[in-house]
Amino acid sequence: MAQPAVRGAAVRAAVKRALRARFYYPYVARRNGWQGEIDLGLHISADGRISRVHVVKSSGHRMLDRAALDSARSIKVLPELVDLLYGQALDLVLPVRYRLYDG
Repeated sequence: MAQPAVRGAAVRAAVKRALRARFYYPYVARRNGWQGEIDLGLHISADGRISRVHVVKSSGHRMLDRAALDSARSIKVLPELVDLLYGQALDLVLPVRYRLYDG
């Protein structure tokens, strides 16, 4: 059985990949140059279901916070997590960054 820290890191990586696939940067936010980091809280059930998604720390821009929440809430279940959770639920805080780059 994997150590809890290793298990948490593997779960975090899987959730980040799923979130990255659903990530969007609202056009209005990009046009206005809004950037920020949101810390999202998520509860992951032993069966891989994602629930209780909420903002732990705001970016300071409601639109960015909402986009991050919507992206995370669109992940209903990640069955690949079941083997990593060993029958245990997990609460996770995940940073979501919105950054604009020149070039």
